[in-house]
Formats: sequence, C-alpha cells, structure tokens
Amino acid sequence: MQELLVADSFRVRMNPATGEAEVRGAGLHLARFLSSAQAAASEQPGGVLTREDTAAFLNEAISSVADYGEGWPRFELWLTDTGALRLSLQLRPLPALGKTVQLVSVGTLALQHPQRKGPNIARLATENRSVGGESVLTDGRGMVSEGATTSLVWWHDDSHGPARGGVSACTERVPSVTEALLARGPLSFAGEALHSESLAIEQLQNCEVWAVNALHGIRVAASLDSHPLREPNLPRLLRFQAQLDDQWEPLREAQLQDW
Repeated sequence: MQELLVADSFRVRMNPATGEAEVRGAGLHLARFLSSAQAAASEQPGGVLTREDTAAFLNEAISSVADYGEGWPRFELWLTDTGALRLSLQLRPLPALGKTVQLVSVGTLALQHPQRKGPNIARLATENRSVGGESVLTDGRGMVSEGATTSLVWWHDDSHGPARGGVSACTERVPSVTEALLARGPLSFAGEALHSESLAIEQLQNCEVWAVNALHGIRVAASLDSHPLREPNLPRLLRFQAQLDDQWEPLREAQLQDW
C-alpha cells in the first residue's frame, strides 16, 4: 500500500489581463515542497531522491500546471509498496471558494510529522467531516496550534490602543505560506504586525479570527465550538485581503524563496 509522505497544494488563477497562470507565493510553495521532500526521503531506508531530481520534477510540473490553467494542483511524494519513492502531480479543478468558516476544537491529535504537509491529510479530512467544520488542533499544553487545513490568525482589539495580531507560537505545525505572506507584507511594518503567541481555546473565543490557506485566502471564522466570534474589522480585513492579492506571481517565472 502506498503512503503519502509529502504534499503541497495551491490555487492557480489566470490573470485576466495577461492570460498567464499565477500563484500567490509560488516560490514559497516550491521551497516548502522541496525541503519537505528531501527531509522525508532521507528518513526512508534505501530511498534515493536527490535535490536535482526534485527540482527537475518541479520544473516539469510547473509547465503542466500552467498549461492546465485555473485549478488546485498538488505536488506529491509517495512511498510505494516496494519501498521506492515516487514524485507525482495531481491536476485538479478549482473547488468552490468560501468567505467564512465554522471552527470546532478537537484537542491534541497524535500526528505523524506534524510540521510536514502530507502524512496527515487523510486523517485531518476525516476529522473535518466528522465535526462538520474546520477542526482546530491544540498542542501538548492545550494551546491553539492550527486548523486541519488552515493557519489561524487572530486579533485582540483594544479600545485603549492599537489592535494586536497573533499567530500560533507552536512549532509542531505545518509552516503556512499564506500566513507568511500576511506576516511579511507591508502592513506588518505599519503597525498591524502578527506576533507569535500561545493562546488557549477559551481565549481565542474572545478574538476576531481568520482561517487562512492557499486555496481560500482569508476566511472569517464565524464561530468556535458554536460560540459566535467577533465580527471582523472590515477596513483591516480588506487591507490584508488586498495585501494578499498583491502576491499573485506568474507561475512560470517562480523562483525558490527562503522561508
């Protein structure tokens, strides 16, 4: 039976003016897959996957993805039933996009390589179907870690001072490309920075919360465990959505970027 070791998916749009395939943070997605694939391959007895092999696969895959056009492709690294490593590409149509999401806390889950996207996709998808929303995972201390398919961004609004944005300080989670794009953008240097912090589920219920990923971009979390969350600060939400939309880049021109 095959085992999915690494995966990386992202949304592709066609630029209405140029007709080119574009991806937000394309270089970061390429770098995340490359580094994760190399790390996973090094753990397999007899598994051979050079950096050059992976780079050659990505170059060919980029061309196929760009030719396919709008969609939701996925790069994959599989461990076959014979113990060999296999790189593959899934070309998938773009699913329906959403603007809001319901969050449901599910506690701490024992995941394989929680900092790597791929090994836990099937299990987390089952978890989401079970709860009927986006599962929110906590770390071993009970602090918020991430959503099953998203990174979480939250805002502590203080009437006595500027709003403070937060993301999980947990390191045992998948590094989010979308979170990185939001954290590194100009708004983060203009008084709306995102700070790493530890937050309990009960504290998160008092915040404005966004669930962010490469497919949907920013979705506003309407509730957490059926508890209504704060309405979004619309001007701030629109500013960050605009910042994220400034990150579309031609896929064929994408270069590996350091995290």
